[in-house]
Amino acid sequence: MERLTQSGASFPGTVNRVSMTDHAPPASVRARAKGGEIRSLARLIVFIGIYALVEAKTSYHSVWPLVATVVGASAAAAGLALRYVWAYPGTLARNAFAVAVGAVGAFGLWRSIGLDAGVPGVFELATMPIWPVIGAVSLVPALRARVRPSGTVEIAPPLRGRMMTVNGGSTRATNHHLVEPSMRYAIDLVVVGPNGMRGDGLAPAALDRYLVFGRDVHSVVGGRVLVAHDEFPDQLPGWLNEQPLRGNHVVVSDGENELTYAHLKHGSVRVAVGDRVERGQVIAAVGNTGNSSEPHLHLHATCGDESVPLTIGGRYLVRNDLVVTEEP
Repeated sequence: MERLTQSGASFPGTVNRVSMTDHAPPASVRARAKGGEIRSLARLIVFIGIYALVEAKTSYHSVWPLVATVVGASAAAAGLALRYVWAYPGTLARNAFAVAVGAVGAFGLWRSIGLDAGVPGVFELATMPIWPVIGAVSLVPALRARVRPSGTVEIAPPLRGRMMTVNGGSTRATNHHLVEPSMRYAIDLVVVGPNGMRGDGLAPAALDRYLVFGRDVHSVVGGRVLVAHDEFPDQLPGWLNEQPLRGNHVVVSDGENELTYAHLKHGSVRVAVGDRVERGQVIAAVGNTGNSSEPHLHLHATCGDESVPLTIGGRYLVRNDLVVTEEP
């Protein structure tokens, strides 16, 4: 299993690296790609199961340890919900997760009725901090990810439709790009349907079953094209060929910052080095080239060697943020 970092591959999971001459059977691609996503979803289900088991099997004599458990586990669940990529199963699954956690918590609070509000026993005092600590470890980094850094630059939306952020924010809890200083504030974007899913199924094997694949990429600023690469073929989802990290990509300078659009579709780049582009102009289409496990748009800005944080419509985008723009 490989967790992708530097280039902006959006999703953790099982990824295979093959040579340009290898051809993976579609069934194998589908099984391997889906495996990582099923495991991620299973972790949330296991969390609910453990929480429910603790609530059902633990005997409390004082109300305070039980309240600490409910509050701490709720914080842990909130942290998991903020960190998880809900473009996998969609927002309906996110709502189901919230309802399940809420139901277990409500059961715990119901159990507190009639319990002694006095000082807990020694064992209860010893175990009380466990869930609050777990909750803090899960939730705090996810909340810190939403702290807007200074020096943000406002840009236009690079995609049209229901655009969801799958990597973005100020901590590694929601943005794996932080390991690379020049891409610290990079964002990865997909397009989702009304159900919040990015494609047809958990891990579609065909590129055209991802809603973002082939979508027009619009220049987020006006400026001049510095780089325009369009020679690499699109890869099957879940497989990485021997391509440079960014794959097909375009770099546009607005005179102060350089904007990089990566993982573009083969044959889609409409600009050449030296061209002048306008804000909102279509420059390429979303593909699956470079260090990309499935179709998405990677976007980052730099000023010199420093990463520049971006805002769209005044919003600093963090994982699971949705921006709805005019449909294509």
